[in-house]
Formats: sequence, structure tokens, C-alpha cells
Amino acid sequence: MNNTEQHPYAAELLAYVDGQLDAQQVHDIELLLQEDASACSFVKQLKQSQLPFKNAFDPMLTTISNSSTQSVPVYHPHKWRMTALNTPVKLVAGLIVGLIISLLYNQINTEDRSDWIVQVAEYQRFYVRNTVESTNPPNTIQTEKLRQQLSQALGSPIKKIPDLTAFKLTFMRGQILEVNNQPLIQLVYLPENGKPIALCITPNTSSISQPVSGNTQGMSLVHWRTKSKRVVLIGNHPVELLMEQALAARNQLS
Repeated sequence: MNNTEQHPYAAELLAYVDGQLDAQQVHDIELLLQEDASACSFVKQLKQSQLPFKNAFDPMLTTISNSSTQSVPVYHPHKWRMTALNTPVKLVAGLIVGLIISLLYNQINTEDRSDWIVQVAEYQRFYVRNTVESTNPPNTIQTEKLRQQLSQALGSPIKKIPDLTAFKLTFMRGQILEVNNQPLIQLVYLPENGKPIALCITPNTSSISQPVSGNTQGMSLVHWRTKSKRVVLIGNHPVELLMEQALAARNQLS
């Protein structure tokens, strides 16, 4: 489940994780977890997070509880019973859940970026044109052989080494590195002017994500995750241009 999406029972699942439900409500939620994979995933993400949800939101949640005599929505197997809250309470509850999910997403996103992507950036920032300019770009046969070698090292197929000549980027070389004891594939491209950019790929065991832009170490970056790969495109190009290049590369890699 995308971390930015609200699960229909997000508020109840949060209360479940924080130990705020009575025995019957806990029983109902556990029945839900048995039948709803997305609910299980949501609860797992909440439990793995170190965010202080309870301390941060207890005052607001108490206010909501005191302002309504209505019961909260409860899940029953094969029967959905939703008791409507009054509009102000629904609005505040929705804002709290939305903020919690946003904080959870940002934490996961920051953890991902602060780990392997920063290591890639530290390596990439030393690149200058002379690093690869003297290298002869591989021909078609060499590129295909390299693709096979890199796919084997990565442990999942690289469908194609992205052709980014439409952006005036020349593919110069590919190499096998390592980050956090995992293989890291680095594909280096040289623009007409300026420093090289790199497309880096490492195995993924977490959820899928769409391309997200950012910057680190004075460089722009776009990163995303597929079922089997974590990918980042990083360089000194404007982030808007880098996003266009990343989308083109993603379509060719998958």
C-alpha cells in the first residue's frame, strides 16, 4: 500500500497499535487483520516506525473523544458498520490521521535517502568530466554483454541499459559496486557539458514507490523503487530535467 494513502480504518488501526481499544474493539480489529492484507501492511508500518504517535496526538484524540458520544467505526466480519461522527469531529480526526500518515511517509522516505542514496551521492560528487571523458562509449555488442553481466550481479534482469541520447546524454560505462553488503550497479552518462550523471540500481525488498525528486551533497536526484530494484538518478542537472530523464530511464529499465 502506498504510504500516502489513507486506509479506511486508519484511525482505528492507529488506536489498536497504541493500545487504546477495549477488548471487543481489539477483537474486531484482529478479525480485520486476518482478512485485509492492506490493514496488516498498515499496522506493520506503524509498528516499525519510531514516531511518537501517542505522545504527540493524545491531547487531540482526547478532545475528540470528549466532544462526541458517538461510537467509533468498528469492523465486523462480513459486515461493515460505520457510525457517522459529527462533521467537526470527522474533520479533526481526518486531519490527525492524514498528518500521522504524512509523518510516517516522510520518516520512511528519509531513512531510504539517508542510507544508500547518500553513499551514492558521496561517491558521485567526486566525478568530473575527465573521470569518464577519455573512455570510449561501448558499442551495441559491448553494451548488451555488459547488460547481461550487470543483471547477473544484481540478481534481477535489467531489461535494457537506458538510452538517454534524446537528452544528449552518452552512455559511457557500467560497473559493479557494493553498498550495505548489496550489489550496486552504476551506469554513467556524460552530457555535452558539465559533470557526468549516474543511474544507480540496487536490490529492493520493500514496497514500490513512484519517482521522487530531491537533492543531497549539492546535487539533484530522483529515486524510486520497483518490485526488485531501488533506483536513483543523480547529477548536477536541474531537478525538473533530471525527473524527465529518470522517467525515460524507468520506462526502459522495467
